[in-house]
Amino acid sequence: MSIEDCEKAIGLLKDRSIDIFSGTGATDADIVAIEARLGVRLPPSYKAMLTQFGTLSFEGIEVYGWTRSGLDGKSIPNVVFATEDDRKRGLISDQMVNFMVAGYGPTFVLDCAEISADGEAPVYEISAGGIKRDRDRLADTFGAFFL
Repeated sequence: MSIEDCEKAIGLLKDRSIDIFSGTGATDADIVAIEARLGVRLPPSYKAMLTQFGTLSFEGIEVYGWTRSGLDGKSIPNVVFATEDDRKRGLISDQMVNFMVAGYGPTFVLDCAEISADGEAPVYEISAGGIKRDRDRLADTFGAFFL
């Protein structure tokens, strides 16, 4: 259901004539490389976004993903850079993937330590102080969060 939620969300954005900006979609090999580098299995709904868009932005919202700089990206919106940087600073666990930051401070992550039977991971909001300070479960899947 979660991939369908992503498709529904994109459809709603288009129906409302909201401009969608994206990068170049990731290949299957790119996704395997991201998973190997980050040491996680990415959920199908997030992989669908990576494949279709690479990165995604609309109305001031930016969803991190695959960029032309690949695994060696050194800035946002590269998901590998964002995730490794937050892990290094102890803000997220080694099973979390940082896919978005809110303008008011929190980080939104996929917790790949909690993969469900259908391969999906829940989305958590992590406070600016990191997981040691606070985290709130927002959605059961990336697709549900996006929708």
